[in-house]
Amino acid sequence: MKKVIVSGDVQGVGFRYFVLKHCRRMNCRGWVRNLFDGTVEIVLDLKDEPLDDFLDYVKKESPGYVYGYNLEDIPDQNCKSFEIHF
Repeated sequence: MKKVIVSGDVQGVGFRYFVLKHCRRMNCRGWVRNLFDGTVEIVLDLKDEPLDDFLDYVKKESPGYVYGYNLEDIPDQNCKSFEIHF
């Protein structure tokens, strides 16, 4: 699984719902949530989409403005679907 921390104008613009819709359409597992520092954390297991394609889509099509992201490999989180964490 991958953990992506997205920075930019990504809170208060529908970004989590945008990610949710895309990840469900791509049949990904994981979750997305806002962090207190204004970034958004995405934890996901991409089944059919390359990570670079996912990141390009998020950056170009986001309802907010994505400045950048940090990536980290993490252990499997045993997610059955994709959801928003609050």
